[in-house]
Amino acid sequence: MADNRLNLADNLLLPLISICIPTYQRPDLLAEALESCFAQTYAQFEIVIGDDSQDVDTEQLIARYESAHPGRIRYERHVPSLGQNRNVNDLFARAQGGRLLLLHDDDRLLPNALADLAKLWEALPTLDAAFGKQILIEHDGRPTVEERTKALNDGYHRVAANAGRQSIPVVAGLQRMFPNDGFLVTTELARTIGYRSMEEIGHACDTDFGLRLCAAARDIWFLDEFTMQYRLTGESISKYAIVAPYTYDMLAALRVPSAAESMLGEARREIAPSAVSGFTQLGQPKRAWQVFQSSDYPLRKRFSARGIYHLLLIAKSFFAKH
Repeated sequence: MADNRLNLADNLLLPLISICIPTYQRPDLLAEALESCFAQTYAQFEIVIGDDSQDVDTEQLIARYESAHPGRIRYERHVPSLGQNRNVNDLFARAQGGRLLLLHDDDRLLPNALADLAKLWEALPTLDAAFGKQILIEHDGRPTVEERTKALNDGYHRVAANAGRQSIPVVAGLQRMFPNDGFLVTTELARTIGYRSMEEIGHACDTDFGLRLCAAARDIWFLDEFTMQYRLTGESISKYAIVAPYTYDMLAALRVPSAAESMLGEARREIAPSAVSGFTQLGQPKRAWQVFQSSDYPLRKRFSARGIYHLLLIAKSFFAKH
């Protein structure tokens, strides 16, 4: 394979944007994602696809799109599959634009996404990353009720009061404002941060990437506009993955500016109970017990119904190992 890596230091302000799509066994949904890319009002983009599928259905789909849009798509099928983490890193490495947008194969961009996000660099040339709001859609592509979309964005602090340049970029990660996909980021930073391996971070790779990116960024911008559609799918890996233990350990190791320390503590306390449950599921009762006894799991919570339940889980997991 030809090495498509570029020296991006002088390429950042060039207009080309790379839309990076990792895909696995979902050609029908991928087709919708591709249609949303070709509907963009921003014309200067490429689509870079990494296909981990075990059949040729996606490859045949891409062939049809390549015929209809010559020179627009750069596609690779991985045999054997790379896995999500390595697939995304390979996409970042192959991106030729000074900025890239990660798009999951089951989500869709709104037509204004690239144009609205790219325009922010004109106002703030030191920008590292930008993102907007998400519209929640059902598996079949229908929008959910507006209240659910509002609850989604409110829950992740994507509200008008937080719009604009983030004064402390890492806060966007700690509050989980930064989305799993649909963000526009400088290619150089995306490559530098990268996705960590399954051994290091399990299936919490999207959360881990976003948090570490926000911690390393100079400037991040939240655009108070809808830019993408986030699909609820039964096959979504995040529904089944045990992410809380990995996220807790990631937060425990994170170093933040003093102004964000209280928010880091809040994030650790919020996820600690789920981490205890997750560690027991992973067969790590000693680690679960450490978290349960820590200041991140306050005494008043330990004596709650949930706390007693977690204590029983720890005991059950401990005796199962002995």
